[in-house]
Amino acid sequence: GAGAEPPPAVIERNITVRSSGYDSENIAEFYVDGDQVPISRGRGIIAAVINRDGLLSAFGIFDTHGAGSDDLVAFVAGIPDGALVVMAALDEAKSNMSSAAKHAIAACGATKIEELEYRGAYSLIGIKGGSALAEMALPSSGGVAEVTARHEFELEGFDMEINCSSYEFGPVAAFFVKGEELGVTPGRGMNLAVLDPLGAVESFRTFDTHEDGSDALVAAIEGLPIGTTVMLSTFDDARDGLTLAAMQAIATCGATDIASLVYRGVYALIGVKGGRALAERAESSGVVTISARRTVHRSMFMDPTTTVTTTTTTPHPRTCLRTMCPAGQ
Repeated sequence: GAGAEPPPAVIERNITVRSSGYDSENIAEFYVDGDQVPISRGRGIIAAVINRDGLLSAFGIFDTHGAGSDDLVAFVAGIPDGALVVMAALDEAKSNMSSAAKHAIAACGATKIEELEYRGAYSLIGIKGGSALAEMALPSSGGVAEVTARHEFELEGFDMEINCSSYEFGPVAAFFVKGEELGVTPGRGMNLAVLDPLGAVESFRTFDTHEDGSDALVAAIEGLPIGTTVMLSTFDDARDGLTLAAMQAIATCGATDIASLVYRGVYALIGVKGGRALAERAESSGVVTISARRTVHRSMFMDPTTTVTTTTTTPHPRTCLRTMCPAGQ
């Protein structure tokens, strides 16, 4: 709101991971600034991404004693470089852990995953695409593998600008990110640029909403993840065939003035899917320039609802008796 203090450029967090082998306490725990993070329990590797706010932006349980290795690989592949990752072994995580799964864990900085023993303890605090901040592996009866690290979360930001005009003044539709004009060619209707969390262009499309492009525009916006940054501009005419559904879709990116668009008028929006407009303007005639800055947090670039589990049953971990395990007896 107006007058609100800007968030600090850097936030430091103390992170702790605790794991103990099956013959010790048989635990897997994550802590942020001394407070235990509530998590589900399940056999294998428990992995999470911790964001700037000290919350889990992604979480998964991967039964690498069973058939969970491929899902662990996919989970890690979806984590952006620079994200803070924590992992802990629970019950038994070694027996069927594939080489690909070990490489995925190593991609988060791990260097000791090969030391994990049958029903042993393993704890990791690491950076995806970077190095381990802390890591430990212990045998099943070796006690608690407790590791602690302090991590700085930095803000990322990028500037955006749209220059556009009504039909009689051009028409023009130019997009700028980080001071550089995007090398795109606008066309009649609505022109949509989609940016990734660091300001790189993921896609650029033109939807001829003068004619029959509204349905495709609705589908494109509906397919965007919550939190996606969008830049939208008219070119020539975008109003004649613009449907109510299309205007409602644009409103999901924060627009509040899209209904003011007139035939061959000019409209520009910089917004956030599921959020608010960072800048917006509609005029019946003339030249429009809008600009905004998007500030995001490194380590927050995943869907905050992402949760994965590959454990096919949910017994208490102690019910996996040695005689029931498919390997490592």
